[in-house]
Amino acid sequence: MPNNEKIGKRIAKIRKQLGFTQSSVANYLHVDQSFISYIEKDERKCTVEQLKKLSYLFGVPLSAFKEDSFDSKLILSFRKSDFLTDADMDAISTINRIALNCDYMQKMIDNG
Repeated sequence: MPNNEKIGKRIAKIRKQLGFTQSSVANYLHVDQSFISYIEKDERKCTVEQLKKLSYLFGVPLSAFKEDSFDSKLILSFRKSDFLTDADMDAISTINRIALNCDYMQKMIDNG
């Protein structure tokens, strides 16, 4: 499991930039909203699987949760996320996962 120091703060920052609420993220992860609050205050830890799901939902690489900055070209913003259904959240995650994989593959090709 990655070092959780400041990971929660980065999760909160990215979540807010994208317009997701703690409740919508909690519903997506199938956890209580208070758990997301604790994570964002660095009082609780995420599992690797939860971090992967957040990575896909937010459209950022896992490294975005441990680095101060990251390449945000893949980020899609979804305002009013309380109106997104579970199916919408799953679709967003799938689209972002495809975009992240394409970006990764392009970097591999570019680096030979």
